[in-house]
Amino acid sequence: MLGGAAVLAFLSTVAVLMTWLAITGGGPSRPPMPARPGALVLPPEIGRTVMRVFAGLFAVPLDAIALGAWFIALRWLVRRPPP
Repeated sequence: MLGGAAVLAFLSTVAVLMTWLAITGGGPSRPPMPARPGALVLPPEIGRTVMRVFAGLFAVPLDAIALGAWFIALRWLVRRPPP
């Protein structure tokens, strides 16, 4: 039971953090570093967009898994027979 609670707490924390990352884009942005002429460097806007897309792709399934785990845990605790 303690192991299940630890996994549920960890999963919930990761889901919340990934959702925050997908919505806000992380922390405050810094001014971009200048690139050398002729360097193959993407602009900062593309990097932020790619990061948000990947964070969103991880956040949505993690949120669904966390909600399902909470539902299963609460249902198990409510239906548990008294000792």
